[in-house]
Amino acid sequence: MLPDDNYILLFLGYHLKQADLIDKFEAFLDLKFMEHKIKLVGVSNLEHDFKTYGNEIINDDPERRSKLEKCLEFIKENKNELRQLQKTDIVQLALPTLKDDAQMLMVQNEANSINRLYFTIKFSAGRLKSSQEIFMDKEVTSMAFCTDSNVSKILIGLKNGDIVLYCSQNHKEFDRFQGHKQPVFDLKIAHDNTCFLSVSQDHTVKLWNFFSQRSSIDGIDLPTSPKCVQSEYYHVFNSGKRNNFKEFIYNEDNDYLVSANFANNYSVIKKICTGTNNGKVILWNAYTREKLFITTETGFPVENIYFSHDDSGVLFTKQEKIQIYKYENEELAYSGSISNMEDIVKFFMSNENTVISVGLRHVMMYKQPYESNPIKVYDSPDYNITCSAVAKGEYFAIGVRETVFLFSIASGQLVETLKHNKIVTSISMDIAKDDDNITSMILMNFDDNNIQQCNLMMQHYTQPRNKHGLVTTYWKNKNTPLLAFVSNDNILKIQHEFNTINEIEKPHKISFITFSLCGNNIIFSSENGEIVEYQYKRQGCFKILMELRSTVKYLKCFESGLPIEGDKKIHVLLSDGHLNKFSWDIPIFHVFPIASRKLLCIDESGGIFIITLKDEKIVQLVIYATCYRKVTSAAYCLKNNLVAITFIKQNFKTNYLEITDITTKEILQNLFLDFVPECCAFSHQGDLLVLGGEDGKIMICNIRDNFRKIFLSNAGSPIKFLQFSQSELPILVTVGKEISWWNLSNFQFDSKEISTLYNNDFDLVFWKNKTFHKEIDYLLQTVTLYSNAVHFSVSKNFETFLVVDDESRIYVLKCFKNVQ
Repeated sequence: MLPDDNYILLFLGYHLKQADLIDKFEAFLDLKFMEHKIKLVGVSNLEHDFKTYGNEIINDDPERRSKLEKCLEFIKENKNELRQLQKTDIVQLALPTLKDDAQMLMVQNEANSINRLYFTIKFSAGRLKSSQEIFMDKEVTSMAFCTDSNVSKILIGLKNGDIVLYCSQNHKEFDRFQGHKQPVFDLKIAHDNTCFLSVSQDHTVKLWNFFSQRSSIDGIDLPTSPKCVQSEYYHVFNSGKRNNFKEFIYNEDNDYLVSANFANNYSVIKKICTGTNNGKVILWNAYTREKLFITTETGFPVENIYFSHDDSGVLFTKQEKIQIYKYENEELAYSGSISNMEDIVKFFMSNENTVISVGLRHVMMYKQPYESNPIKVYDSPDYNITCSAVAKGEYFAIGVRETVFLFSIASGQLVETLKHNKIVTSISMDIAKDDDNITSMILMNFDDNNIQQCNLMMQHYTQPRNKHGLVTTYWKNKNTPLLAFVSNDNILKIQHEFNTINEIEKPHKISFITFSLCGNNIIFSSENGEIVEYQYKRQGCFKILMELRSTVKYLKCFESGLPIEGDKKIHVLLSDGHLNKFSWDIPIFHVFPIASRKLLCIDESGGIFIITLKDEKIVQLVIYATCYRKVTSAAYCLKNNLVAITFIKQNFKTNYLEITDITTKEILQNLFLDFVPECCAFSHQGDLLVLGGEDGKIMICNIRDNFRKIFLSNAGSPIKFLQFSQSELPILVTVGKEISWWNLSNFQFDSKEISTLYNNDFDLVFWKNKTFHKEIDYLLQTVTLYSNAVHFSVSKNFETFLVVDDESRIYVLKCFKNVQ
């Protein structure tokens, strides 16, 4: 019987050790106990117990020692996922590392009539380790990473003047600092992480000490000890008021403080510097709040200020210049300046005395001697730079609309690009070192006031990046995938799962790729209009199939030949080499092979027509004016001859779904959508239609039941791909930042009908007997990806699933069968 009391689970290891119940520590290695403890008191508490009571858990048993090492490895690899066990479960996460324990728990569950769907997962290396979003109910005005009680946390300044200490590992507000009366627009952390400075629109700078917890290696779930709480001091000028901060004010001649920073060696010299609205720089003794020196005003606000690397001087901004002052004989004296090409919005000092200046359109880097070594790092011709940040002198980042660019300070080169669907308004950065890996943590605030934290692995990253869309898959048999993709440097690479078969570099950029029907050839189009067949098993064996004048938008082999869609023409290459050309007035959106020598085409306005290759004629079904609507997704059901399109009415910016019967040319449904659709798909029988939304919504429409609609559990990120099983049992796969499998049979028809179904490739018994999720309707299983999917493919037997994410990471997921 597992304890359900949080306090007991929190200090269970301590009490077992004090009671000398060493034999009870074996339970810590039980997967079910681990899941229970994580859900109630957090993964970091479990990791803390493993490290603190390791000797008691092992108890001189070599098998337990090996098991404990595997458990620690399991936690390290899945820490982010273990904090979010709402949809997936610990068995799925444990299969790669703790396979025997996972299988044992499966057997126990099956004995209790719990037969969940699980997958074995293999994936290639990648950079993005984890990403999570923090939803804020107050307007965020500043952010900074900090370390409190040995755990990375986030300081968040709010519009109401409060400062929140937030722990992203367990999604909890850890502390709140109150004292400012106006928004906090800047936060600076001391290098020793003992305190921080806040700069507010109330014209004050405050110095705060972090509240320490009782001694703990995790500092997350343990309660604060009264012995460790910071002692408050008595405010002599305001009777009875007690403050937990030191306040710095300068209000002479209508001047006030607008910036502040710590000395690099603050823990020893206890100095801070501040800048004023009229251009003065003030040095302070932070301990006594004594002003050590005040410079004469320049007339321009000192919005950015830093101590020099050795604390021998101060650097601050004055319009397009960075002023350099030396501190000698207890005075600050002008020493020089750096002239920038535009007014400086922000500047940063690295550990090597490298200065980085950020303007509205340019990023410059200056190394000593500053004036002789300017380096232009970034030039933004179209949009302003909205925000910037630096991480411990190693990396810096800038935000430009929906994109964050990450640069290496040592090389000045771009190392990473993070794209979002929301405008980034502010960012903060830090670096965490975990064993041999360096993780860059980027915190982004968006225009909808929510915050996202991304953790990026900066070393040991070898997987080449590929453009969106330049990926294709061929299944050699029921569950063995061949993968071809084009990297950003235009190298075409063919892989058997993760093993490279061949790779070539082409002089002209490749715009589209596909496998031939036999899988032995790659057919690709280049930007110069060439369509090339490449026998990748033989070196240098290329054949130009045709030369076009327009860029190819669609390329796929089917039994009648090879359809290639250009701007306003469809070129069909038949098996005998004959090329048929069909013109259309409107650019084509999608092509569906529907029968032998027939293609169903949908143009960008929603017009539908069929190309009959044998008779060389076009059968036109529906035409719509292009000025009113634009198709965003399309699906075709061969069995019922139905077409579904989603489109946006451009004059009203509203989204709609339209379902058309191709046989009768009747529009069966025209439905307004309150979300932006990304994709759509019919079930194999054509009874169900699913729509995936940009906001993570998943809408199911039962066509046979008078278009009855339901919404599945929101994925929380855009749905990029939808796939139904080729069976009368409607198993749906939704793919975005996570992959989810759903059984929609209860929504489609009565369970009695399912028992008579049979399919040669599809294992009906396996899928039919899988247990639903306890709390989420229709859900079978969810697997979280490290980043958003850009390619998805399914094996013929619907048991192996291949995904490529936007970090070029490749995942191969196979249904776990035969537990016994």
